[in-house]
Amino acid sequence: MLDEFWNRELPRTRKALSDFYLPRECIFSIGAQLCDRPEHTSSGAYGQVIGSQTTGPLAGRGLTEYDPHFTYIGNDLGGYGYYYAAAIAGMGLIAPALPAAGLPVDAPTPEGKLVAEAFRQAVSDTTYYREYFDDDTRMVRFPRFAGHLA
Repeated sequence: MLDEFWNRELPRTRKALSDFYLPRECIFSIGAQLCDRPEHTSSGAYGQVIGSQTTGPLAGRGLTEYDPHFTYIGNDLGGYGYYYAAAIAGMGLIAPALPAAGLPVDAPTPEGKLVAEAFRQAVSDTTYYREYFDDDTRMVRFPRFAGHLA
């Protein structure tokens, strides 16, 4: 997600990163709640996804569309702010923000860009990435088929 942020002409501020990140993580969390794959359940190998305490009840309502701006978490950088940034930095995949050194927000390292590109390729054929990722103002529809989401 951080690489996607840096690939766009957006202000390099924490607020702009938050505005970009939160709607997309929200939809991921909702999608995981709607998915029946075992890794997305509380009993799955990976436990619950970030925001599941609020997105789980929302997904349980059986709506046909979901608002990417639903308030699902209390941190302005979502799971990235709570958990992921430190872990990703520890792996050397991001350079943490150093405003005094001219880096106003976290940025992917060259290795992080390689991982991001591999992930981007893995999700590039999904309905969400093709139809919704670039426009967080649209309600997101989750088509179901073959036991999981597109």
